[in-house]
Amino acid sequence: MDNKTSKNSNKTLIGVIVALVVLAVVIFFLVRGCASNQYTVTFDTDGGSSISSVKVDKDNAISKPADPTKDGYLFDGWYLNNEEYDFNSKVTGDVTLKAHWLANKIGLDETSLTLTVNGTKKINISLLPDGVSLDDLEWISSDTSVA
Repeated sequence: MDNKTSKNSNKTLIGVIVALVVLAVVIFFLVRGCASNQYTVTFDTDGGSSISSVKVDKDNAISKPADPTKDGYLFDGWYLNNEEYDFNSKVTGDVTLKAHWLANKIGLDETSLTLTVNGTKKINISLLPDGVSLDDLEWISSDTSVA
């Protein structure tokens, strides 16, 4: 092969390589563009029990996950940008929802009682969490046929 033929072969080879690189870049961006129709919703539990991230198709809503737990705190909802998140809203991009907690400061001087018929007992409650009143508390009997 003469020198001129060798140069033409090299130019052809370089042209083919450049074309393949351009094609690979175009395919990469096309695939990446298609993948952007799905978003990730991440749950920041702020020290609470772990909640797995979920993938959601563009403009779809996600289901509310199970509430996380955190020792000494009451779960108070998922927040986005300091506003409670509406799980009926459409997801339009990757988001991180943050758990909001209330310090569990309820203290009782009695944790269980045994009462006689028509008996009464005063229970002292101390330090309710912010925003909770006595009307918000639920009292439960271990024997509903009695009390």
